[in-house]
Amino acid sequence: MSITLHIQTKYLPGYHDPRTMPSFPSDCYPAEQGGESAVPENVQEAKAMFKAVYARRNACLHDLSRLPPGDPARPPLAEQVLFLTEAIDHLEDVYAPIGLVAEPVMGETMFTSELIFTHAPLTRGRSEPFESSFSFYIPIPLADLKGKDDPNAS
Repeated sequence: MSITLHIQTKYLPGYHDPRTMPSFPSDCYPAEQGGESAVPENVQEAKAMFKAVYARRNACLHDLSRLPPGDPARPPLAEQVLFLTEAIDHLEDVYAPIGLVAEPVMGETMFTSELIFTHAPLTRGRSEPFESSFSFYIPIPLADLKGKDDPNAS
């Protein structure tokens, strides 16, 4: 198994929409801001993966904040938060080179209330030629050149 496939397989469960899980707290799912509403399906899927991982991390942080220090349930939750943070880093590594960035908006804690998506401009069919009235062409009369570099000039 390739390293890339292994990494993707490792984090894949974190990319599924947690809202389909019973009793998932809906306030843990981050809102979306930015980007275009009509983006290709692969960009929509990437945005959904970002939101899913941040939502799962929010839920873990929420549960972790309710536990008293020394509770035996804290270490597994903290480990899950670290795992989900790695999954976010993985998504950033995958999508940043193609211009998709998800910037989290966080409150006082690490709880992400909103994701601001930016992405590279999307092409819409064939590109239009660029027209400009500006030119770098500078006309130089041949008479001005004659005699400067020509040894036969009189």
